[in-house]
Amino acid sequence: MPKRFGYPRNEASRRDKVAQHEIITKWGRDIKSRNDIILSVGLEPPSGNAGENLLRFSEQFDNVLWTKGAPTTISADTSEVTDPKGGNNADKINDAGGSLYQGSIAVEPLTEYTVSFYARGATVDPAASFTINQYDETGSAFFGEGTVVELTSSWQRFTKTITTVADQVALRFYLNRSGAAGDAYVFGAQVEIGPIATVYSMTV
Repeated sequence: MPKRFGYPRNEASRRDKVAQHEIITKWGRDIKSRNDIILSVGLEPPSGNAGENLLRFSEQFDNVLWTKGAPTTISADTSEVTDPKGGNNADKINDAGGSLYQGSIAVEPLTEYTVSFYARGATVDPAASFTINQYDETGSAFFGEGTVVELTSSWQRFTKTITTVADQVALRFYLNRSGAAGDAYVFGAQVEIGPIATVYSMTV
């Protein structure tokens, strides 16, 4: 496994950054496609390289800025599991069959953005699944059909990179557009500019 997996030092040359990005996209393509990358918690980048998280309330999915589509509801700060950072700040999604999203995220046209979050299933049989998708609020259109990810009983960090379209100035991040019936735990959502997910940065 290469060191500093896709997270170059600040002094790295442009050539190094391009080479490291190619490693990430090649690895991601083996799983799904160039823009669908799954990182486990063990592959999180080193501290100190956090980008700006454009989301609000990145750990408080019960907040009104996160829209919940029926039948999904949120149990906040559950003590049932330890979150990826060692605390009890993970939220529980009760029935992943609905949707969970945050909208009105200001973006620039024709620019790469990477979305990410941690998730694990609360039940193994049947395991919950999420459909990750993004929505162009300027042009009122989804970015394709979305990416289905299967949750396991372990934390994973799911990431996806998109490029905004011409004239787009607002993004809606669907952490889950729809999924299989089942419960799940979520933590640490992030939307940032650039082609890779950097260290998670909590927001309120």
